[in-house]
Amino acid sequence: MRLLTLIFSAAVVSFSLFAEEDKPTQDSKTTQVIPIDSQKAGSLKGIITISPQARSQDFVKAFDLLKRDKPSSRIFYRLANGQTLTNIVEVSALESGTLLLFKISTTQGLKYVVIAIEDVLEIGHS
Repeated sequence: MRLLTLIFSAAVVSFSLFAEEDKPTQDSKTTQVIPIDSQKAGSLKGIITISPQARSQDFVKAFDLLKRDKPSSRIFYRLANGQTLTNIVEVSALESGTLLLFKISTTQGLKYVVIAIEDVLEIGHS
């Protein structure tokens, strides 16, 4: 029983050391790829972590590129709750990068909507 306790303790210590090595730093500006067991995940090879600031800037940049590519077409953002934002005039990222501010043209005038970046599923032309 004592041998089993020692083996379990050694496994816990080695796991905690392994977990400490793979923790991403909060102030990291680069993308980090964390390998996972491909047999458990099927064809998935790894998980990419990206800072919220970089992710929100990607959403803003995608809007700008689509608007420049086809100025006459409507750009939409499809959200995780099934809602689709259309008639978007401008998109900007808030300072922390976790929220996006949408300026939307409506029949009653301009409307502002704030959405969390993890709720955005798709961006495109309609």
